[in-house]
Amino acid sequence: MQIKLIEKKEQPLLKRKIMKFKVEFDSKKSTPKREELRKLIADEFKLNPETFIIKKAGQVFGKTELNLIVNVYESKELLEKTESYYLFVRDKLKPKKEKKKKKKFRTKTKSGKVKKK
Repeated sequence: MQIKLIEKKEQPLLKRKIMKFKVEFDSKKSTPKREELRKLIADEFKLNPETFIIKKAGQVFGKTELNLIVNVYESKELLEKTESYYLFVRDKLKPKKEKKKKKKFRTKTKSGKVKKK
């Protein structure tokens, strides 16, 4: 896999950098997983894996390249404060929240019969 930095933007108010990458991978293998991409970015650009998150990973049909948008923060606390929870779940940094089961309740109709909802 080869990775190239395409663009780097500073956002001083949010204390982060937005980095755009192009990743070329082997056509005989499948599309790389997010864990592999995180490791590649951390190793190649000397970033702490706890301070960045992959915002978007898109692939053009039929091509063996990925376009990535990565948000890099100054600290882990800023990252957790700013980014949405689903991005952490997607990158497997946090577990998925379980949905609460809805309670079934009964109502009475005008005739007095019990109706389940």
